[in-house]
Amino acid sequence: MRWRLSVAGLTASWGFISVIVAGVELDAVVLVFYRLVLAAVALTIALLVVRRGYLLRLPKASGRLFLVGGTLAVHWFLFFATIKLSSVAFALLTVYTA
Repeated sequence: MRWRLSVAGLTASWGFISVIVAGVELDAVVLVFYRLVLAAVALTIALLVVRRGYLLRLPKASGRLFLVGGTLAVHWFLFFATIKLSSVAFALLTVYTA
């Protein structure tokens, strides 16, 4: 039951991000920058708390991590820019059908 509530909460928060972005007067690039910084800090803290900090220093994985991070940055930038240029409904429809 706890996991179902967690999934429901995460789903609701993921859908609510677009509403927040539409109401904020910052540019999409600035929003993506702060989002990625917050995610990097949260993941670093989580890995250190569960004593898996060595995963941050793997040389083989660092290239893939930067590639995945760059891909996510481009995705979030395009998503946020779509919200700023059109409507939340159009941006969500585009993401869900792509």
